[in-house]
Amino acid sequence: MLWDQIVDSCPDDDSDNDIRSYLFDGSHNLIFCILVGDLVARGDKSLECLRFVKSLGNAAQTVLGNHDLHLIATALGIKKVKPRDRVDAIFNAPDFD
Repeated sequence: MLWDQIVDSCPDDDSDNDIRSYLFDGSHNLIFCILVGDLVARGDKSLECLRFVKSLGNAAQTVLGNHDLHLIATALGIKKVKPRDRVDAIFNAPDFD
């Protein structure tokens, strides 16, 4: 699961000033996370990824990558959806808005 990947990617030793203390509180709740680009179209779980990021609320800040910008452009009708975009699940989701 994506959550486990975030937790596993955080160093767990003192040599890195224990970054976990900056990202998580004492109950292992995420305090802050920066997600850097290409949240979609990099695999077959783009919808799940977007839902997870949304579930983080104000704890997550994102920087949009080219795939994310392309998704927005297709959603707004600025660009056409191509078969390789893999956005059908996102556009057909009940929580698309």
